Amino acid sequence: LLMNLANKDLRKYGLFIIFLIFFLIFGPFRATKESKLEGGDQTAKKTAPGTQIQQPADVHQNKQKKIGLNLVAKLPRVEFQTRGGKILMELRPDAAPLTVANFINLVEAGYFGDGATLYRYEPDFCLQGGGWPNKVSPFPPVPLEYKLPNIKWAVSMARTSEPNSATSEFSIMLRDNSEWLGPGGSDEFGYAVFAKIIDGFDVIEKMGELPRVQQGLILFKDPIVIEGAKVLD
Repeated sequence: LLMNLANKDLRKYGLFIIFLIFFLIFGPFRATKESKLEGGDQTAKKTAPGTQIQQPADVHQNKQKKIGLNLVAKLPRVEFQTRGGKILMELRPDAAPLTVANFINLVEAGYFGDGATLYRYEPDFCLQGGGWPNKVSPFPPVPLEYKLPNIKWAVSMARTSEPNSATSEFSIMLRDNSEWLGPGGSDEFGYAVFAKIIDGFDVIEKMGELPRVQQGLILFKDPIVIEGAKVLD
């Protein structure tokens, strides 16, 4: 009888004892392994929400140098010489790259120093110049690149009613014409600004004292000859 009871107790608690021995041997190893994995996940989560991994100091310095060069880079300038004085404009290839390239080509080809004039002056509108009516551009028309408004002293390309027809005629704004010469103003396309006047304001204003005639447009009685133009370094 005593043997039967002992056998029953042994069967009853045998599985529990085996499980306890297994846990004591393998439990600490598994817990240590899991804690290491959890620590790695926490490190990853800390860098995930937009925190950039720190880079070596020389990498940051190189980035700053590149940004600095972009900020101080000079925009190209063109100087016009007239009998009344010089007019200096700053070109905007960032806004109208094809238009600026065409204009520089005209300058370097000597187009504006060989019979081109400033022929139109409307005090409440613009001063216009180029080869009209006798000179034709040696280069093809440029596509319309409207990005900047036609504010006072902005320089934009003149064209026909066809938006991609600009060649060599340009207009200097004598007032803010951004609404009239923007899309939805005089037409649906707008007129492409490619430069702005940065010097020679007094030269332009004195031109308004010269005799003018009205022939549809308000023109100088004697067009002002552009004696030369050059791209400045």
